Amino acid sequence: MFDVSAWHPAPNYATVGLSRSAIHDVDRDGAADLLIGSVGYFPNGELVDLPGSGCEPGGMVLWTGATTPGTYTRGTETAVIEGTCMSCIGGLHLPVGRIGPDRERNLVAVVGESATFLGVAERGAIFLVDLEGVHGTVDVTSISPAIIAGAQPYMHLTDVLPLGDLNRDGVDDLLVSSRFASGRGAVFVFLGPIEGIRSTATADLTIVGSDDNQIFGAALAGSDFDGDGLTDILVGDDKCSHSAPDAGAVHYFRGRDLLEIVDPAAFALLPPLETEDTAGEMDSTGETGSIGRTHEDSGDKSGTRCGCSAEHRRAPSPLLVPRRIR
Repeated sequence: MFDVSAWHPAPNYATVGLSRSAIHDVDRDGAADLLIGSVGYFPNGELVDLPGSGCEPGGMVLWTGATTPGTYTRGTETAVIEGTCMSCIGGLHLPVGRIGPDRERNLVAVVGESATFLGVAERGAIFLVDLEGVHGTVDVTSISPAIIAGAQPYMHLTDVLPLGDLNRDGVDDLLVSSRFASGRGAVFVFLGPIEGIRSTATADLTIVGSDDNQIFGAALAGSDFDGDGLTDILVGDDKCSHSAPDAGAVHYFRGRDLLEIVDPAAFALLPPLETEDTAGEMDSTGETGSIGRTHEDSGDKSGTRCGCSAEHRRAPSPLLVPRRIR
Protein backbone atom coordinates (compact mmCIF):
# COMPACT_ATOMS: atom_id res chain seq x y z
CA MET A 1 0.00 0.00 0.00
CA PHE A 2 1.16 3.54 -0.79
CA ASP A 3 0.10 5.11 2.52
CA VAL A 4 -0.11 8.91 2.55
CA SER A 5 -2.64 9.20 5.37
CA ALA A 6 -0.07 10.79 7.69
CA TRP A 7 1.34 13.18 5.09
CA HIS A 8 -0.85 16.22 5.82
CA PRO A 9 0.19 18.09 9.01
CA ALA A 10 -3.46 18.65 9.95
CA PRO A 11 -5.39 15.70 8.55
CA ASN A 12 -8.93 16.88 9.37
CA TYR A 13 -10.80 17.07 6.04
CA ALA A 14 -7.51 16.80 4.13
CA THR A 15 -8.87 14.00 1.88
CA VAL A 16 -5.36 13.15 0.67
CA GLY A 17 -5.70 10.68 -2.19
CA LEU A 18 -9.11 11.79 -3.47
CA SER A 19 -7.46 12.02 -6.88
CA ARG A 20 -4.31 10.09 -7.78
CA SER A 21 -2.58 8.95 -10.93
CA ALA A 22 0.67 7.68 -12.28
CA ILE A 23 1.77 10.43 -14.63
CA HIS A 24 4.51 10.75 -17.23
CA ASP A 25 8.18 10.50 -16.32
CA VAL A 26 8.59 14.01 -14.90
CA ASP A 27 12.23 13.62 -13.85
CA ARG A 28 13.18 11.47 -16.88
CA ASP A 29 14.63 8.62 -14.86
CA GLY A 30 12.73 5.97 -16.79
CA ALA A 31 9.95 5.48 -14.20
CA ALA A 32 6.45 6.94 -14.11
CA ASP A 33 5.87 9.41 -11.30
CA LEU A 34 2.99 9.86 -8.88
CA LEU A 35 0.67 12.83 -8.31
CA ILE A 36 -1.88 12.78 -5.49
CA GLY A 37 -4.62 15.33 -4.80
CA SER A 38 -5.82 16.72 -1.49
CA VAL A 39 -8.99 18.77 -1.80
CA GLY A 40 -8.79 19.72 1.89
CA TYR A 41 -5.17 20.84 1.75
CA PHE A 42 -4.33 24.16 3.39
CA PRO A 43 -0.85 25.73 3.43
CA ASN A 44 0.97 24.55 6.57
CA GLY A 45 -2.31 23.16 7.90
CA GLU A 46 -3.22 26.65 9.11
CA LEU A 47 -6.91 26.26 8.29
CA VAL A 48 -8.32 22.84 8.93
CA ASP A 49 -12.04 23.49 9.27
CA LEU A 50 -12.75 22.97 5.57
CA PRO A 51 -16.55 23.18 5.77
CA GLY A 52 -16.43 26.50 7.61
CA SER A 53 -13.41 28.29 6.19
CA GLY A 54 -14.80 29.42 2.85
CA CYS A 55 -11.30 29.29 1.36
CA GLU A 56 -10.83 25.80 -0.07
CA PRO A 57 -7.53 26.12 -1.96
CA GLY A 58 -6.74 22.41 -2.27
CA GLY A 59 -3.36 21.02 -3.22
CA MET A 60 -1.41 18.34 -5.10
CA VAL A 61 1.60 16.32 -3.94
CA LEU A 62 4.23 15.06 -6.39
CA TRP A 63 6.54 12.11 -5.82
CA THR A 64 9.20 11.40 -8.46
CA GLY A 65 11.67 8.56 -8.76
CA ALA A 66 10.95 4.86 -8.38
CA THR A 67 8.38 4.68 -5.57
CA THR A 68 7.61 1.51 -3.63
CA PRO A 69 4.78 0.58 -1.25
CA GLY A 70 5.24 2.11 2.18
CA THR A 71 4.29 5.01 4.42
CA TYR A 72 4.99 8.47 3.02
CA THR A 73 5.09 11.37 5.47
CA ARG A 74 5.73 15.09 5.10
CA GLY A 75 9.18 15.71 3.63
CA THR A 76 9.30 12.64 1.38
CA GLU A 77 7.62 14.43 -1.52
CA THR A 78 9.32 16.12 -4.46
CA ALA A 79 6.94 19.07 -4.61
CA VAL A 80 3.70 20.46 -3.22
CA ILE A 81 1.42 22.37 -5.59
CA GLU A 82 -0.84 24.72 -3.66
CA GLY A 83 -4.08 26.18 -4.87
CA THR A 84 -4.92 29.78 -4.18
CA CYS A 85 -7.96 30.56 -2.04
CA MET A 86 -11.09 29.22 -3.79
CA SER A 87 -9.13 27.39 -6.51
CA CYS A 88 -10.48 24.08 -5.12
CA ILE A 89 -7.88 21.84 -6.77
CA GLY A 90 -7.12 18.25 -5.83
CA GLY A 91 -10.38 16.49 -6.72
CA LEU A 92 -9.43 15.36 -10.23
CA HIS A 93 -6.31 15.39 -12.37
CA LEU A 94 -4.87 13.42 -15.26
CA PRO A 95 -2.06 13.58 -17.85
CA VAL A 96 -3.13 15.28 -21.09
CA GLY A 97 0.01 15.07 -23.22
CA ARG A 98 1.77 17.74 -25.26
CA ILE A 99 -1.01 20.26 -25.44
CA GLY A 100 0.75 23.45 -24.35
CA PRO A 101 2.94 26.00 -26.14
CA ASP A 102 6.08 23.79 -25.83
CA ARG A 103 5.52 20.65 -27.90
CA GLU A 104 8.25 18.80 -26.00
CA ARG A 105 6.60 19.11 -22.58
CA ASN A 106 3.87 16.85 -21.23
CA LEU A 107 1.24 18.62 -19.14
CA VAL A 108 -1.17 17.48 -16.45
CA ALA A 109 -4.72 18.86 -16.22
CA VAL A 110 -5.63 19.80 -12.64
CA VAL A 111 -9.35 20.46 -12.24
CA GLY A 112 -10.55 23.25 -9.97
CA GLU A 113 -14.24 22.45 -10.43
CA SER A 114 -15.69 25.38 -8.51
CA ALA A 115 -12.70 27.71 -8.66
CA THR A 116 -13.33 31.40 -8.24
CA PHE A 117 -10.84 32.80 -10.73
CA LEU A 118 -10.07 36.38 -11.81
CA GLY A 119 -12.98 37.64 -9.73
CA VAL A 120 -15.67 35.43 -11.31
CA ALA A 121 -17.42 33.30 -8.68
CA GLU A 122 -17.16 29.53 -9.05
CA ARG A 123 -16.60 29.63 -12.80
CA GLY A 124 -14.25 26.65 -12.53
CA ALA A 125 -10.78 26.34 -14.01
CA ILE A 126 -8.57 23.70 -15.61
CA PHE A 127 -4.93 24.34 -14.74
CA LEU A 128 -2.62 22.77 -17.34
CA VAL A 129 0.51 22.35 -15.24
CA ASP A 130 4.09 21.63 -16.26
CA LEU A 131 5.71 19.61 -13.46
CA GLU A 132 9.15 19.15 -14.98
CA GLY A 133 11.82 20.66 -12.71
CA VAL A 134 9.32 21.60 -9.99
CA HIS A 135 10.58 21.25 -6.40
CA GLY A 136 9.50 22.57 -3.03
CA THR A 137 6.18 24.38 -2.60
CA VAL A 138 4.72 26.29 -5.54
CA ASP A 139 1.45 27.98 -6.47
CA VAL A 140 -0.56 26.16 -9.13
CA THR A 141 -0.84 29.26 -11.33
CA SER A 142 2.95 29.71 -11.37
CA ILE A 143 3.50 26.39 -13.15
CA SER A 144 0.50 26.57 -15.51
CA PRO A 145 1.48 27.65 -19.03
CA ALA A 146 -2.23 27.47 -19.85
CA ILE A 147 -5.47 27.82 -17.89
CA ILE A 148 -9.00 27.18 -19.18
CA ALA A 149 -11.68 29.08 -17.23
CA GLY A 150 -15.45 28.90 -17.32
CA ALA A 151 -17.06 31.79 -19.17
CA GLN A 152 -19.92 32.21 -16.66
CA PRO A 153 -20.24 32.43 -12.87
CA TYR A 154 -21.15 29.15 -11.14
CA MET A 155 -20.37 27.19 -14.29
CA HIS A 156 -18.21 24.56 -12.54
CA LEU A 157 -15.78 22.89 -14.95
CA THR A 158 -16.24 19.24 -14.11
CA ASP A 159 -14.08 16.88 -16.14
CA VAL A 160 -11.39 16.66 -18.81
CA LEU A 161 -10.55 14.09 -21.45
CA PRO A 162 -7.38 13.93 -23.58
CA LEU A 163 -8.35 13.65 -27.25
CA GLY A 164 -4.86 12.82 -28.51
CA ASP A 165 -3.97 14.63 -31.71
CA LEU A 166 -7.51 14.90 -33.12
CA ASN A 167 -6.63 17.01 -36.16
CA ARG A 168 -3.19 15.44 -36.67
CA ASP A 169 -1.20 18.65 -36.54
CA GLY A 170 1.40 17.32 -34.09
CA VAL A 171 -0.19 18.88 -30.99
CA ASP A 172 -2.58 17.14 -28.60
CA ASP A 173 -6.16 18.32 -28.09
CA LEU A 174 -8.54 18.39 -25.12
CA LEU A 175 -12.19 17.99 -24.15
CA VAL A 176 -13.55 19.88 -21.11
CA SER A 177 -17.00 19.53 -19.55
CA SER A 178 -19.26 21.74 -17.44
CA ARG A 179 -22.30 20.00 -16.04
CA PHE A 180 -23.97 23.30 -15.08
CA ALA A 181 -23.31 25.46 -18.17
CA SER A 182 -26.45 27.31 -19.28
CA GLY A 183 -28.53 25.21 -16.88
CA ARG A 184 -28.16 22.11 -19.06
CA GLY A 185 -24.46 21.23 -19.29
CA ALA A 186 -21.92 21.44 -22.09
CA VAL A 187 -18.65 20.03 -23.39
CA PHE A 188 -15.91 22.03 -25.11
CA VAL A 189 -13.30 20.93 -27.63
CA PHE A 190 -9.99 22.82 -27.50
CA LEU A 191 -7.46 22.22 -30.26
CA GLY A 192 -3.85 22.56 -29.13
CA PRO A 193 -1.63 24.33 -28.60
CA ILE A 194 -3.36 25.95 -25.62
CA GLU A 195 -1.53 28.78 -23.91
CA GLY A 196 -2.28 31.66 -21.60
CA ILE A 197 -5.75 32.07 -20.13
CA ARG A 198 -8.56 30.71 -22.30
CA SER A 199 -12.27 30.98 -21.66
CA THR A 200 -14.73 28.26 -22.59
CA ALA A 201 -16.29 30.93 -24.81
CA THR A 202 -13.25 30.56 -27.09
CA ALA A 203 -13.50 26.76 -27.47
CA ASP A 204 -13.16 25.43 -31.01
CA LEU A 205 -16.41 23.48 -30.60
CA THR A 206 -19.14 23.70 -27.95
CA ILE A 207 -21.80 21.00 -27.55
CA VAL A 208 -24.65 21.96 -25.22
CA GLY A 209 -27.40 19.83 -23.67
CA SER A 210 -30.69 20.37 -25.46
CA ASP A 211 -33.02 20.56 -22.45
CA ASP A 212 -33.12 22.63 -19.27
CA ASN A 213 -32.00 20.77 -16.14
CA GLN A 214 -29.97 18.25 -18.09
CA ILE A 215 -26.54 17.53 -16.66
CA PHE A 216 -24.90 16.93 -20.01
CA GLY A 217 -21.17 16.53 -19.33
CA ALA A 218 -21.50 14.89 -15.91
CA ALA A 219 -18.70 12.48 -16.86
CA LEU A 220 -16.40 11.85 -19.83
CA ALA A 221 -14.73 8.76 -21.27
CA GLY A 222 -13.04 8.04 -24.57
CA SER A 223 -11.39 5.42 -26.75
CA ASP A 224 -11.09 4.53 -30.42
CA PHE A 225 -14.32 2.57 -30.70
CA ASP A 226 -14.55 2.47 -34.50
CA GLY A 227 -10.91 1.74 -35.31
CA ASP A 228 -10.16 4.88 -37.34
CA GLY A 229 -7.29 6.05 -35.10
CA LEU A 230 -9.24 8.96 -33.55
CA THR A 231 -10.57 9.25 -30.01
CA ASP A 232 -14.35 8.79 -29.82
CA ILE A 233 -16.07 10.17 -26.74
CA LEU A 234 -18.83 9.20 -24.33
CA VAL A 235 -20.60 11.99 -22.45
CA GLY A 236 -22.66 11.19 -19.36
CA ASP A 237 -26.01 12.93 -18.85
CA ASP A 238 -27.50 11.67 -15.60
CA LYS A 239 -30.61 13.86 -15.68
CA CYS A 240 -31.80 12.98 -19.19
CA SER A 241 -35.53 12.23 -18.90
CA HIS A 242 -36.33 10.84 -22.33
CA SER A 243 -37.29 7.33 -21.23
CA ALA A 244 -38.28 8.18 -17.63
CA PRO A 245 -37.67 11.04 -15.17
CA ASP A 246 -33.93 11.37 -14.54
CA ALA A 247 -33.30 8.01 -16.25
CA GLY A 248 -29.99 9.28 -17.60
CA ALA A 249 -28.20 8.74 -20.89
CA VAL A 250 -24.76 8.32 -22.40
CA HIS A 251 -24.11 10.22 -25.63
CA TYR A 252 -21.60 8.79 -28.11
CA PHE A 253 -19.64 11.07 -30.46
CA ARG A 254 -17.26 9.79 -33.10
CA GLY A 255 -13.95 11.57 -33.32
CA ARG A 256 -14.30 11.89 -37.08
CA ASP A 257 -17.63 13.71 -36.70
CA LEU A 258 -16.03 16.19 -34.31
CA LEU A 259 -13.07 16.60 -36.66
CA GLU A 260 -15.33 17.29 -39.64
CA ILE A 261 -16.66 20.35 -37.83
CA VAL A 262 -13.52 21.75 -36.19
CA ASP A 263 -11.05 21.07 -39.04
CA PRO A 264 -12.66 20.11 -42.37
CA ALA A 265 -9.28 20.09 -44.15
CA ALA A 266 -7.89 17.47 -41.73
CA PHE A 267 -11.13 15.49 -42.00
CA ALA A 268 -10.80 15.38 -45.79
CA LEU A 269 -7.51 13.49 -45.42
CA LEU A 270 -9.07 10.68 -43.37
CA PRO A 271 -9.54 7.32 -45.14
CA PRO A 272 -13.15 6.10 -45.08
CA LEU A 273 -14.13 3.49 -42.55
CA GLU A 274 -14.42 -0.01 -43.97
CA THR A 275 -18.01 -0.28 -42.74
CA GLU A 276 -19.12 3.34 -42.85
CA ASP A 277 -22.77 3.84 -41.92
CA THR A 278 -24.80 7.00 -41.95
CA ALA A 279 -23.51 9.25 -39.20
CA GLY A 280 -26.94 10.67 -38.50
CA GLU A 281 -29.89 12.45 -39.99
CA MET A 282 -30.71 16.12 -40.25
CA ASP A 283 -33.50 17.13 -37.92
CA SER A 284 -36.95 17.93 -39.20
CA THR A 285 -36.31 21.66 -39.41
CA GLY A 286 -33.13 21.28 -41.43
CA GLU A 287 -31.32 23.83 -39.29
CA THR A 288 -30.31 23.12 -35.73
CA GLY A 289 -29.28 19.71 -34.62
CA SER A 290 -27.00 17.53 -32.63
CA ILE A 291 -24.11 15.22 -33.26
CA GLY A 292 -23.57 11.78 -31.89
CA ARG A 293 -25.67 8.87 -30.72
CA THR A 294 -27.44 8.30 -27.44
CA HIS A 295 -27.65 5.16 -25.31
CA GLU A 296 -30.57 5.42 -22.92
CA ASP A 297 -32.32 3.24 -20.38
CA SER A 298 -35.01 0.99 -21.87
CA GLY A 299 -38.63 1.91 -21.45
CA ASP A 300 -41.22 4.19 -22.96
CA LYS A 301 -39.68 6.34 -25.70
CA SER A 302 -42.62 8.69 -26.14
CA GLY A 303 -41.04 11.63 -24.35
CA THR A 304 -38.79 14.33 -25.70
CA ARG A 305 -35.43 13.07 -26.87
CA CYS A 306 -32.46 14.23 -24.82
CA GLY A 307 -29.95 15.57 -27.27
CA CYS A 308 -27.40 18.31 -27.62
CA SER A 309 -26.65 21.15 -29.98
CA ALA A 310 -23.24 22.20 -31.22
CA GLU A 311 -21.70 25.59 -31.83
CA HIS A 312 -18.49 26.00 -33.81
CA ARG A 313 -16.43 29.07 -33.05
CA ARG A 314 -14.84 29.46 -36.47
CA ALA A 315 -17.63 28.74 -38.95
CA PRO A 316 -21.15 27.32 -38.80
CA SER A 317 -21.62 23.75 -40.00
CA PRO A 318 -24.62 21.51 -40.60
CA LEU A 319 -25.15 19.40 -37.50
CA LEU A 320 -26.61 15.96 -36.89
CA VAL A 321 -29.32 14.49 -34.71
CA PRO A 322 -28.21 11.79 -32.24
CA ARG A 323 -29.28 8.19 -32.67
CA ARG A 324 -29.48 5.55 -29.98
CA ILE A 325 -26.80 2.88 -29.81
CA ARG A 326 -28.59 -0.39 -30.53
